[in-house]
Amino acid sequence: TILTTSLTIGLFHSNLYINNELNNNIVYADSTGKFSTKLTARKRYLPRIIKAIPLFNDFKSKQIDSEITSYIKSEQFNDLVRALKLYGASLKKGELPDDISRTTEKISIDFENDCINYSKSPNKEKLLLCIDDFNNYVKFADIENK
Repeated sequence: TILTTSLTIGLFHSNLYINNELNNNIVYADSTGKFSTKLTARKRYLPRIIKAIPLFNDFKSKQIDSEITSYIKSEQFNDLVRALKLYGASLKKGELPDDISRTTEKISIDFENDCINYSKSPNKEKLLLCIDDFNNYVKFADIENK
């Protein structure tokens, strides 16, 4: 235990020293948990997103419907939005947010806002915005091929 603690502290200090030299006191976490984060996102969040694909395709044919409004006001919709945001965050290449994670975050927020706007005053245009946001996310995150 003492050896492990010493080794960990030694690695942390060498990491701190290198990052201080390069980045003016910015310390980055190491990526030991990165693979497990991606694996967790794939196992936990991706199925929720995939499950919603046929649902939103079905919504497109319904246009304006109370079923859609109730879905958007449900906990299931909140779970989907969380899954979109967390899965998108897991797509980043490094430890810090990058263009991929920022784009998925923006699409997720647009999707959530457009769907909420639809639920407040349902009309065809608002529903199509909501569906387009979802489809853009699926395409950008390349979910159809997973």
